Amino acid sequence: MEKKDTGKVGVLLVEHGEPETYKFSEWLKEFKNMFGELKDTQVAVPPKILWPLLAWSIKSHYKAVGGKSPHEAVSKKQLALVRKEIPECEIYLCYLEMVQPCIAASIHQMIKDGIKKIIAIPVLLTESSHTEEIKEIIEEVKEEHKGIEILLTHPLFYKVSSLATMCAQLILNRAQDTPLHRVGVLLASHGEPDEWVKLKLINTRCNEQETTFRNIIRKELITLGFKDENITDAYNEFVTPKITPAVEKIAGSVDKIVVIPTFGAAEGLHHIYDIPTKARKAKVPPTTKITCITTWAHEPSLIKALADLYRDALRGAVYQSPVL
Repeated sequence: MEKKDTGKVGVLLVEHGEPETYKFSEWLKEFKNMFGELKDTQVAVPPKILWPLLAWSIKSHYKAVGGKSPHEAVSKKQLALVRKEIPECEIYLCYLEMVQPCIAASIHQMIKDGIKKIIAIPVLLTESSHTEEIKEIIEEVKEEHKGIEILLTHPLFYKVSSLATMCAQLILNRAQDTPLHRVGVLLASHGEPDEWVKLKLINTRCNEQETTFRNIIRKELITLGFKDENITDAYNEFVTPKITPAVEKIAGSVDKIVVIPTFGAAEGLHHIYDIPTKARKAKVPPTTKITCITTWAHEPSLIKALADLYRDALRGAVYQSPVL
């Protein structure tokens, strides 16, 4: 096999990060970081004495899905697919939190391997607190390697049209033989605290962009023949409406409800446990079926979108912090 030219551009896929197996210490650290950030931005958090109990409760989530999170395996398959889509580049994989390698370590390795220009792609949907974290880490690493160009692309929201068409098609496929006017759809977003934007505390457009994404999917679904009144929105965290009451809102007028996450491009516990569990807690007629799409991580449209973000960055389209 011919060795690639290590002087060319390298691409770094930045995934969110989630341990494959349950580790109490990792989840306690995650809750401490998350609740600390929320508290610093005037968002109410559980009492500190409960944080270890919350970290311990995640063990049951792992158990409910067979003991493993698919996040790392899904991320590695994404890496393989992106390598096929961008064969001219060396492609690396890293994680924002909880999993190794981290962003800084991966960039150091890329430089050690001779990469002179690094394009980091956040495998995330929106401009959020996470994209800001990624940017801050990259800026810190730049200070150590002033001769290396490191660019951060836009998140996947900038390819929202093709991704909305993809999601609508996945929902259509899951409807199967049920008449479309009898199919309900729940578009489940992640959500961030509204206080962050109202009080201008964090540079984020997460809720705004998630709303736009859902609205575009809604329009695609209506064009396909779904009824507008049978399509509803919900958030997994921080923001209302919540998932369970949103399912109940449309359950009386449909025979099937298709639930799909409209965030996070790599499958994790939110997708395979949190959202399905909350959806199935809803009180629905016994004849109403709830079916959950848990991932679109390996869909060709998503892989192409990641490759297109890389090509856009080569032309100068890179991430800029949202203006509050």
